[in-house]
Parts: sequence; C-alpha cells; structure tokens
Amino acid sequence: MSARPANVTCTVFMDAHHAELSVGSIQDSPGVGLRAIYSFGSLSRLRVYARLRRGSTLRNHVRSSPNRLREEVAVLSQVLRYQAASDTDFSGVRVVITDFDRHASSRPWMWAAQQAKKRIVTAVHGSPARATYLPVLADEVLAWGSSQELWFNRHAPDKRIHVVGRWDIQERRPINPDIDRIVICHSREQLHDYERQALHTLVQMARDAKIEVVIRAHPSVQHDLGPSWSACASLCTVVQSRGVPLALFLQKNDLVVGVTSTALVEAVLAGHAVAVFSDESRPLPADLEDIEVMTRRNPVDVRAGRISEEHARELGQLSEQMVRHTGPTALNRTRAAIGPASDV
Repeated sequence: MSARPANVTCTVFMDAHHAELSVGSIQDSPGVGLRAIYSFGSLSRLRVYARLRRGSTLRNHVRSSPNRLREEVAVLSQVLRYQAASDTDFSGVRVVITDFDRHASSRPWMWAAQQAKKRIVTAVHGSPARATYLPVLADEVLAWGSSQELWFNRHAPDKRIHVVGRWDIQERRPINPDIDRIVICHSREQLHDYERQALHTLVQMARDAKIEVVIRAHPSVQHDLGPSWSACASLCTVVQSRGVPLALFLQKNDLVVGVTSTALVEAVLAGHAVAVFSDESRPLPADLEDIEVMTRRNPVDVRAGRISEEHARELGQLSEQMVRHTGPTALNRTRAAIGPASDV
C-alpha cells in the first residue's frame, strides 16, 4: 500500500545502500561518512570546505573533539552533503516530505528545500520527543492522533498539524486484560531511583503470583543492560531482541511495561495492556506521556492475573487517542493532507 497519489512522481533521497523501497526513483544520498565524500566530493566543493575549515568556529570544533579524525570525516561529509543539496533542482516540486526533518541525514535537503521556498511536511515515524523533533523545521506535521496533535500544539504552536493516523496498521485489537507474562522493554535508559524501585516492586509482585517476567533488551545491546538495570535483571530472564520484531516476540497475555521505550505504543495497538514506570522529572515522548499518566491513575496489581475491565476500556480509548485512524481511512487522510502535487 502506498500513500502516494497515483498521478504523483516520487523521488526518494536516501542512501542507496539501504534502499528497499519501490515508491519511486532513488536518488542516492549517502549519509554522513566516507560514502558521502566519495559521492559528493569535487575540487570546487573541497575548496569551499577548506575555506570553512579555516574559520575559527569549525576549526575549534574539530580540535576539541576527542576523536579528531572521525570528527573531520563527519564535518567534511556533511559540508559536501549541504553543497550537493544546494545544487538539487527543486523546480516542479510542490511538497517535500520527510520522516525526520532534524536528522543529520535529511537536514541538508530540508535546508535546500527551505531556500527554494518549498512546502515541507514531516510525517511522524515514531513517538516524537523533545530531543528528536524539536524545534520542528517543517511547515506541517502528519501526526498519528490527538496525543501527538496536543504535544505539537504545545511545543510548536506555529506549525500546522494534520491528524492522519497510521495506514500501515490494518487492525486495532481490543485490550486483553489477562496477564500470564510481563515483558519489560529496556531502551538503554539509565534508571532513576523511583524507576528502579517501581520495577523491582513489580517484579517481586509477579514472582509472588508465579508470573514470568522477562526483560526485552534493546536491539543494540548484546549483554550488559547497564548498571542501573542490574538489580532488576538479576530477578528476570533477559532476552535479546535483535532481529526479532516486537509482534513476533509478544504472546497473547503479555503485560508490556517500560520506562522510555516506544515499543509500548505498538504493544497497546496490538491489544496488550501496558504501563510506564517513569520518574516525573523525566521528559517522555508524546504518546508515552499519556500512558504514564494512566499508569499513575490506575496502578497495576498483577497478583490477580489480570487488569480490571475498566482499566482495559480506558487503555482501548487511549489506543484510539494515540492513533486515531488506521488502514484505508488513514491512507486517504494522508493523501488529503499532502494534497495534489506534480512531484514529491
């Protein structure tokens, strides 16, 4: 299924080494690194870099890096990428769509599109957080639901927000209140005191009720979860998740909990009860904020082997709040928000 209108030409700017899409022509745009230098380097562009390199700000930035060679490669490749982006022909382009406007990989092309006075739309590809989506560079945002809409209205009131949902989800499942297993989603965070205590209490409660508890390690982690996780990990089974999608990992009667993991959003959409144990001082992504509020309002007691029917209903309502539309409805709303275009 494609969100692209049938009469629209689509050019995808991405590293061709990672291209697995069939949505249009691929314009190879290597990410920050050596491939960008090989692909975009030219004598005239290197002269521009040399002039910038002699500037005090850039020179001092590289000198202060603990790994000067790596920093030099990153800065050189990004300067070349900005120059390549500035040479991009945006004539005939009416809208530029990005899934992450502030990312170092896409930012040169966002800057070039802004210089060319083009409309830029960010299609949210995950739960937005302050560190990843603010400040918003695009003119408009395609959000999943009212949770993200309210979050962007609060943090980026000058941007236009379209609530389109997720057309990649075909079915929203009702919340299953039964609990046979608890899955704690690790996300490489350093736990605060409250979070360590809350998870420890949950695990002890589950052990008393003879309920299995597993920690699903972040895909980037091979062995050690980090010192703040050691006490909790000593009481649970730690499972590696690399190469195993969440949908295949979870079982029917799993309660899925976490601190900052956005996997909980996917879990609640799949019909699982969820809970966030996060310190009040910790900034959370948009959707997790709402799960955390519900967790404090409805404390989870796993000793009964299930959550209450009322709690399950509220989680179902929260699922609809986080992702308002799915399937064909979301696809049509996405197309309407993007609008007619001769090129994308």
